Amino acid sequence: MPVFFAFIFLMIGILGAIYSPYLLIIALLPFLYLYFFRKIRTKAFFFLIPLLVGFFISFFWPKGSLDAKEVTGLVVYRKENYYYLLTLKGKYLVSDKKNEVSLFSLVTLTGYSKTPYYTKFEGSFDYLNHLKSEGISYAFQSEKTSFIFKSPFNLSALRKYALSFLNEDSKAFVVRLLFSENLFDYEKNHIFNELGLSSILSLSGFHLSFFIRFIKKLFGKRLKDNFFYLEIGIISTFLILSGFKYTLRRIFLLSLLSFINKKKQYPLRSLDVLSLVALILLIFEPFSLISPSFYYPFPFLFLLRIFPAKEKNQKAFSFFAKIFLFYLPIRLLNDYGLNLLSHFSQLLLIPLTHLLFFLAIGCLIVPQIGIFINLLVSFISKVMNITMEYSPYILSGKPWVGIIVFYYLLIVLALIAKTYHFKKMANSILVIPLLALSCFFLPDLSKHYEVDFIDVGQGDATLVRYERKNLLIDTGGNLKTDLAKECLIPYFKKKKIMKIDYVFITHLDYDHYGALESLRKNYPVLNVIYASDFQSFENNSYYVDDLKITNLNNYQESTDTNYCSGVFDFTIKDKRILIQGDAPIEIEKQILEEKKDLKADILKVGHHGSKTSSSKEYLKAVDPDLAIISAGLNNSYGHPNKETLASLNSLDIPYRRTDLEGSIEVKL
Repeated sequence: MPVFFAFIFLMIGILGAIYSPYLLIIALLPFLYLYFFRKIRTKAFFFLIPLLVGFFISFFWPKGSLDAKEVTGLVVYRKENYYYLLTLKGKYLVSDKKNEVSLFSLVTLTGYSKTPYYTKFEGSFDYLNHLKSEGISYAFQSEKTSFIFKSPFNLSALRKYALSFLNEDSKAFVVRLLFSENLFDYEKNHIFNELGLSSILSLSGFHLSFFIRFIKKLFGKRLKDNFFYLEIGIISTFLILSGFKYTLRRIFLLSLLSFINKKKQYPLRSLDVLSLVALILLIFEPFSLISPSFYYPFPFLFLLRIFPAKEKNQKAFSFFAKIFLFYLPIRLLNDYGLNLLSHFSQLLLIPLTHLLFFLAIGCLIVPQIGIFINLLVSFISKVMNITMEYSPYILSGKPWVGIIVFYYLLIVLALIAKTYHFKKMANSILVIPLLALSCFFLPDLSKHYEVDFIDVGQGDATLVRYERKNLLIDTGGNLKTDLAKECLIPYFKKKKIMKIDYVFITHLDYDHYGALESLRKNYPVLNVIYASDFQSFENNSYYVDDLKITNLNNYQESTDTNYCSGVFDFTIKDKRILIQGDAPIEIEKQILEEKKDLKADILKVGHHGSKTSSSKEYLKAVDPDLAIISAGLNNSYGHPNKETLASLNSLDIPYRRTDLEGSIEVKL
């Protein structure tokens, strides 16, 4: 397995360049052992060379320039709204209003480069990490395009032709299956993720391999050795349709190398062929190592080759069972739970999606087939909706990484035992990781004392966990995004929170309460209390069990909602916490006059760090051990203000910012 080990050490070298050079020191130990103690110098350098190659190609990979005004390069990936431009100085994400370029066009662009901006919420797709995995550091806004070579691969007309008989829902399915473009809304994508259908309902090797096997049964005997050329032709067609998608590049290369390997007098093992594919892909695209398109399929493919099923019908360990066992921890890491019927619904939906894929291909030739696709998509959607509605969902929270590593180690151990005919031992070993994972599904009966300042962009949302009660102060709000679905609910699932006992709203600014309605519709919320409600409570205080929450702002007579903003004061485990909504300096002065003792341990800084709040006198009186500023990255308001930061620094008050750190968790 020499190629396999070369791939492993190349991978370690890349990870060392991306994350930590200390990985290189650990990886050098086998080299030192073989070189000095075993004196096997040839084998030693076989470890060293790919390790160093991986490190240097990643460390010195061209990243483009932020100062670029003109770039020349090749279009290597294209979608309807953007494309990737490969230049000698790096790869750019290009936005173009006209977007008239086609795949494999050689162009010169005039415009300006910029840093890609994207708001990442808890549990949502990390677009910036995706760009990093593509080797993209900068975006480029094109204002003028000059063609050096104009490629004929323009798929717009073909796409319009193929989709002409489809309804809107069917169009989204077909575009995802044929052109690898996601047109679904959040709700649909959420269903796909929860049911584990994201890869099944997209253009990937899963459908393409099945399609090629089907074609081979029809024409394989007639074509014999020439079938390879038809196979390459099919894969190449879908490569172009997908805009040169990474997963299809993998399939293309694997088919090509497998064919070449068969013609050799001394062919490589299938494991080494797969390792060679991974090796080549990483040399030319080292940052793809951190992409799900790489780390999802490759480990599973390697396991299938290292431990192939010897039984023809795979009774001991069926194919679907392997998939379920292998991807279960990954699903828990991404979704923080499991739909109990999802695996069974896949048994029905997988053959249906294969049929849908075949019909989608037919649409490219006879668009009238779209009428049948509409019916099939309607049935698939009903199956998914019924599964979502009636299947129990078990919340796991975010699993510990140590348990995940332990899980995979035991699976490998079980497969080794099975390979050497120790079936009873293999089955016994497999019980252990499943029992370990099942612990995450047990109800959380422990007491919690913590305050989490959730990153909701430009807004406020503070989660207070007191014993077994969960309190949310403000919900955030975004006119472009459903924060409840995209941020708050994934965060609660990660924390294994089954319900929100109380929601406290400081005031009726949209960035503080805008997500409330959606949250109540999509998650159990037992009580909602507004700051104005506190006037009806004794001493302006509300009790949650033994937790006393006081609103320090009694001013309720202004049309300016900020003047009516709640300032919530409570103490947990001898730690006093002040949650300052958007109350301005005038309200702070009023509180200073009424309250002699404001000393607090934690202060949520008022109005996102605006200069209209957080006067120096107020900050001095509160004198917190830690101040938290909740604001959106690169927000248009300029929050937090330089004056506020200067005041915090002059008073030696340490502070943290959600716009720079993301969500901030404070254990009490």
